[in-house]
Amino acid sequence: MRQKIDCLAVRICTVFIFLLISSSLFAQKKITGTVTSGKTKDPLAFATVTVKGTNVATTTDANGVFRLTVPEGQNTIVVSSVGYGDVEMQIGASTNLTVVLNEQVSSLDEIVVTGYTAQKKKSLTGSVSIVNVKDLKATPAGSPEQMLQGRAAGVTVNTTGQPGSESNIRIRGITSFGDVSPLVIIDGVQGSLRDINANDIESFQVLKDAGAAAIYGVRGSNGVIIVTTKRGKSGKPTITYDGYYGTQRPLQGNVFNLLNSQEMADVTWLALKNSGQVDTITGNPTHAQYGSGPTPVLPDYLLIGNRSGVTGQPTAEELAKYNIDYNKGDIFQIVPANKAVQTGIMNSLHRLQYKVILFQQQVAETDRAISFHWVISISKAHI
Repeated sequence: MRQKIDCLAVRICTVFIFLLISSSLFAQKKITGTVTSGKTKDPLAFATVTVKGTNVATTTDANGVFRLTVPEGQNTIVVSSVGYGDVEMQIGASTNLTVVLNEQVSSLDEIVVTGYTAQKKKSLTGSVSIVNVKDLKATPAGSPEQMLQGRAAGVTVNTTGQPGSESNIRIRGITSFGDVSPLVIIDGVQGSLRDINANDIESFQVLKDAGAAAIYGVRGSNGVIIVTTKRGKSGKPTITYDGYYGTQRPLQGNVFNLLNSQEMADVTWLALKNSGQVDTITGNPTHAQYGSGPTPVLPDYLLIGNRSGVTGQPTAEELAKYNIDYNKGDIFQIVPANKAVQTGIMNSLHRLQYKVILFQQQVAETDRAISFHWVISISKAHI
């Protein structure tokens, strides 16, 4: 009795599994179809037919015929082929489909200007890059050469960041010697990208290899950039305005952690001591600007005549000798020191002293006798 019950259970499970498999198979839908070319009406072999949103796919045979099993819940197929645009089609209740693919227009039909001729891009065997002018003008830059950065493969643009400075364009790398700037042709005439407005550019092409730029000879050995500007067109006038602005602000403070005058003197003193460049008697270093004491002393003047590192003020005789013009005699310079460790008040004093020296020199060159006396007093609390 127990064996009969087990046998019956096995039969019931087998029937249940068979029903599940059958329902799954019946839920799928088998379709067939033909893929043809919209231009020639010929069947397309090896076109890919995919159920949208799944990994179920197949290809057409030599006659353009395909067979595909569509899973449950899917009702759209995507047909694609090289050189043709993709087509999505709803299956619906039909099981026999006809799909027509149209040729896809690609960038191979773009016109490329090479020397004195214009050819389609697909007819060229050389390396040519066509820059999209719309994308070119989308870059906020001051000149077309800066806008070219990143727009053409293999073209490098280096800029210094200085306003109005010229950029360096490299088409064949940066390891060549000498002048490697490319030849720029604007409307058939050699020119510079800095001389044109980006809004006047109609087309922008870069000839990168020797074959494409052969017509320009040796001058085109570094690559050629060909620019065609816009021409007038019939119709109503169109006025456009594009504007932008930007600022460059240097970093504030001692962002590079530079030494001031006193710190530089201390480091120099320490270096002289560590290297043994000291006086054998006093044990102190000797420096033309900082003296020969136990610690460095910042001078008031870097140079007075043939004296360097002068502490104190120049004498009246030295002021009278001041001259920086070879036509007027021997040179006698008086150069105030810039004590950056001090405040702006002391720096202003040095500039005032320098102006006094110039004024005295101008007075000495005249026949007039002018008497004046300067009194400048600054308390140490302001230094």
